[in-house]
Amino acid sequence: MDSITTARLTLRHPKPNDAPAITRAINDWEVVRWLSRAPYPYQQTDAAEFINRSEVAWAERNASHFVINLKSEIVGGIGLERHDKSLFDLGYWIARQHWNKGIATEVVFAIIDFAHEQLAASGITASCHEENQRSENVLLKANFSRVGSGLRFSTALGKKVPIIRLLRDPAHTDRSISLSH
Repeated sequence: MDSITTARLTLRHPKPNDAPAITRAINDWEVVRWLSRAPYPYQQTDAAEFINRSEVAWAERNASHFVINLKSEIVGGIGLERHDKSLFDLGYWIARQHWNKGIATEVVFAIIDFAHEQLAASGITASCHEENQRSENVLLKANFSRVGSGLRFSTALGKKVPIIRLLRDPAHTDRSISLSH
């Protein structure tokens, strides 16, 4: 599946010519500070590397990364990375000028449907910085449950930060699943 369509948005695989638009959308300290792997400042070469890694991961069926389009503008990114055969880790970001418009909630529900329908996911994990109340609220709205906490290295901050670990697993009640990264 090359794209996912919601009421307002299109999620599609990133293409090489998306690098400038991705860079413009994500290169904001208030966005990057909440992410684990994104550097700051975020350069066009970072976007190009992300696109290349996304293409390889898609071909190897290890991950599904999408850019989020509102009309014709890239307003964020969302993806799933495979932990094992049917367990996936969810990550996303939204450009700051598009916060508080329901975009994150809309795309999280869309990617959950994609994970179950196209990838036969039995469970989806996610994590967010302990201080990132917005992201935690989105995940709780999408029926994720808190399952623990931990530390994760933040590239932009250059240190480990406290995180909340969450799980959306409607098919199984076993919460002893390993959520280490």
